[in-house]
Amino acid sequence: MTDKLQKDDINKDETVKKTLTSYEGGYQSLFEDTPFSIWVVDFSDTKSYIEELNKKGIRDFKTFFTEDPQFYSTCISLMNVIDVNQATVELYQAKNKEDIIQHINEVFCKDSLELFFEGIISIAEGKREFEGETTTLTLKGNEISTHIRFFAASGFEESLAKVFVAICDITDRKKIEKELQKEQNKTQKYLGIAGVIIIALNSKGEITLINQKGCQTLGYEEQELIGKNWFDTFLPAQIKEEVKSVFQKLMVGDIEPVKYYENPILIKNGKERIIAWHNSVLKDDKGKIIGILSSGEDVTERKHAENTLIRLNRTLKVLIECNEALVRITNESELLKRICQIIVDGGYRLAWVGYAENNEKKSVTPVAQAGFEEGYLDTLNITWADEVRGRGPTGKAIRNREPSIARNILVDPNFEPWRKEASKRGYGSSIALPLIADDRVFGALNIYASEPNAFDFDEIYMLTSLAEDLTYGINTIHGRLEQKKAKEKLTKQIELIDSINTILKESLRFKTDVDVAQMCLIFAEELTDSKFGFIGEINKDGRHDTIALSNPGWEACTMEKTTAIRLLKNMEIRGIWGEVLKNGKTLIENDPKSHPSSVGTPVGHPRLTSFLGVPLFYAGKTFGMIAVANKELGYKSDDQHAIETLSTAFVEALMNKRAELKLESAKETLLEAQKIAHIGNWNWNIITNELAWSDEIYRIFGLAPQEFGATYEAFLNSVHPDDREFVTKSVNKALNNKKPYSIDHRIVLPDGTHRIVHELAEVTFNKDDKPIRMLGTVQDITELKLIENELKKHRDNLEELVLDRTKELETINEQLKKEINQRRVAEKNLEQFVYAVSHELRTPISVLLQSLSNLEDYGDKMSELLKIELMKTISRNTELLNELVEDLLLASRMDNTIIDLKWGICKPLDILEDVLNQMEPRRRAREIIINLDVDKDIQILGDAKRIAQIFRIFIDNAIKYSKNNSSVLIKAIDNYKGKFNPQSIDGVLIQFCDNGIGIRKEDVPYLFKKFFRTKDVKDIPGTGLGLPIAKTLTNYHQGEIYLESEYGKGTIFSIFLPKLEKPP
Repeated sequence: MTDKLQKDDINKDETVKKTLTSYEGGYQSLFEDTPFSIWVVDFSDTKSYIEELNKKGIRDFKTFFTEDPQFYSTCISLMNVIDVNQATVELYQAKNKEDIIQHINEVFCKDSLELFFEGIISIAEGKREFEGETTTLTLKGNEISTHIRFFAASGFEESLAKVFVAICDITDRKKIEKELQKEQNKTQKYLGIAGVIIIALNSKGEITLINQKGCQTLGYEEQELIGKNWFDTFLPAQIKEEVKSVFQKLMVGDIEPVKYYENPILIKNGKERIIAWHNSVLKDDKGKIIGILSSGEDVTERKHAENTLIRLNRTLKVLIECNEALVRITNESELLKRICQIIVDGGYRLAWVGYAENNEKKSVTPVAQAGFEEGYLDTLNITWADEVRGRGPTGKAIRNREPSIARNILVDPNFEPWRKEASKRGYGSSIALPLIADDRVFGALNIYASEPNAFDFDEIYMLTSLAEDLTYGINTIHGRLEQKKAKEKLTKQIELIDSINTILKESLRFKTDVDVAQMCLIFAEELTDSKFGFIGEINKDGRHDTIALSNPGWEACTMEKTTAIRLLKNMEIRGIWGEVLKNGKTLIENDPKSHPSSVGTPVGHPRLTSFLGVPLFYAGKTFGMIAVANKELGYKSDDQHAIETLSTAFVEALMNKRAELKLESAKETLLEAQKIAHIGNWNWNIITNELAWSDEIYRIFGLAPQEFGATYEAFLNSVHPDDREFVTKSVNKALNNKKPYSIDHRIVLPDGTHRIVHELAEVTFNKDDKPIRMLGTVQDITELKLIENELKKHRDNLEELVLDRTKELETINEQLKKEINQRRVAEKNLEQFVYAVSHELRTPISVLLQSLSNLEDYGDKMSELLKIELMKTISRNTELLNELVEDLLLASRMDNTIIDLKWGICKPLDILEDVLNQMEPRRRAREIIINLDVDKDIQILGDAKRIAQIFRIFIDNAIKYSKNNSSVLIKAIDNYKGKFNPQSIDGVLIQFCDNGIGIRKEDVPYLFKKFFRTKDVKDIPGTGLGLPIAKTLTNYHQGEIYLESEYGKGTIFSIFLPKLEKPP
């Protein structure tokens, strides 16, 4: 209705304009008869006044009008009303025209003057027209609402000397509008207080009406919403076209209206709200559909609560079923798969578990999955590093140790690497939950949903609990596995300990070191479930000798027996097992063919499927290995640990057995040496008064062990009565003065025979300086004393004869003197020999006795290192004793017996290296540097053992007679043709050069005589047999020894050995 009234007023204004135009044309009567108030006003003076104010800088006349009261009266006075029509007189209740013109200031009050002058100023500024609404007063004071329109008459646009002012009375319309506004306000109030959205759309889908609730919901002011297209502005893209199409069909009547439906809308901040709509169509008077009126309720929170409840019930169900699975399933892989399946069955689209790898890329490996996957996991290539493929939910969850969510996969920037594949499979959002055990993140549980924003706080909380339960389940399974492994490991450890104990215990009763090795190999195979194995060591040639071979391995071998046996000794070190010996490191190879050092196996050898080799160490060096093979599932670190531990015990048992065998050999050698030299040893425990004798002492004293009381007093009973006091004083003096003693005394054998013995003894004291033990040797020197006496008696007789003979017997006398001198020399040599042999044998014997005694008394308290050193001492002195006995036996035979040689091809370098290795302790003790210049390809025909004996004699002399820290050169010249080969035959010259004390010229002729020793070496141990033996053995090889020496500077012994084609 308001629009209709406004249209009528506009029509009236057009009529007024036509009337005024007619007035200008001379139609005065029409001007007068017009029912609208028309004023003809001259505003030229007013315009001039305004322009003058403009020149003074006044631009804002509205403010100026408000602030300057004179402006109002001035403008009124300058305004000249030319004419008004009769309608004006009537409208303003004037008596006549003059009455209204005179009281014009009463008609236009201050409020109306604002519009009045606004119109004047607009026209003055060049506008063609101006109009507006205001309130004016009749001359009787009645207020009327008017619509005023200003426009300059044609030709007066610049001067404004004639301006028409048309005034229409709009009081009735304003009253109607006021009433309508009241009704509208009332309606709006009702709509505003309504708790639902009220909205009207026209047929184009434009908003024509919306209440306050609708504005609040959408986030806009009303004026921003009116005229907006509802579908284009407020519907999400995914439903816009569908809903718009339905609306258009509704507007043309193709479908019946839907009275209730729900759909999401977009509000100003971009978020979605879910609205439940009740709809009714709007029709015009003819029944045509012109729009739709809808009331809508915002059900977002309710829907969210419903969906949340549904999801939480679903998640709770998943949680309950997962907990049941955790209790029931004991296999990790099965558990992970079942948990994923339960999650998917609970309504999620995909679930998978990934484990974090601690490799360089920090990759994540999927280990279980369920749901609509379609190869998605193969495309992931996820990491947990802080880089592009590690910034998705999975990588962040593992890295940051907290849940990570991709709320909308389609727009999440961190999901870019996987978005394409994820969208193909309909994934809308995802969550990754870290799996944390022992303060370490080992993986993540990943869950995908179809819809975006699928995970709220409560659901995240429950899924986090699920991840924690899953972690507990995995840990429990790991714990069971660890417990099982620990139990198996404990069983293995018990087996290992039993094996070690058995080896150490049983090795004591085994006769050989091979028996010890064979038993150890059996245990090694049992501990590792191996099919076969072997134990071997590096021989002196740097090749491999097998000590023990498993029976299963031997039985599985189809090689020709002689070939197989040949391969057990002196094998070249190569292949996979060779790497263990070369590198001194354990090797596990479960794919032997792929190893770079693999050389395959001989034809007939069992096929090798897996291998474990452990090096054997002794004295800091690799000397052998234990190898096992063909464990069905391959070898692991536990197997390595078992064999390495077993190897330590085996080495100890093996070396103990070898030391034991060596000790037995040493004892036998000692007994043999004691027999030869008639020397026995004794051990007197002063604390217990127990006396232990060697077999030789029993022989010297003519007693049997069971007949002897084995006490010091029993020993004294065997001493000659006339010598007991002397012996007792000598023993007491040694005990009191803490010094060794050396005495000769007589003993009485059970058959009454008297023997003469030489005794040497030393006392051992404890930390309190009290004597606890005395060790000594006894040598039967009866024959020596008899010889001495006989020689003395013979010498006295001869001297007496010489004095009694006459000069005619001078010739005989001279011969007798020569005989006497020879006998004296022989006597002296024999005395020197006896002393030397006694001294040379006594030193190693004493050391051996002391070492053996220490082992017996304190072995269980010694460290392994001390035991090793003690065993080395025993071994070294045993070898020395063997050498001395060998020299003595050889010296005793070489004058009367032809020595048989074992001829064969020998390499001097190999022999020299063996001898130097045996003599290493002596060299090291003197800090002698030995330089070898011998070609490895030199060969000669000879007895390797006897040639080694020759070399040992010269090397021993070079070490003994050289200064400490000096050097010795050993060199060989093949095909030598120099001065030491006068016959120029094919042969080898071997020289031993030292910088020692040298040899006096006068001593040179006697050097190769038995028992001869120069006065310069009387304080250096030796028997005087070495060089004679060397010369004899060299002669046996058709060779010669040459000597070059300068006293005080050094000596060169040159041995020329011909290259014989066959034994002589």
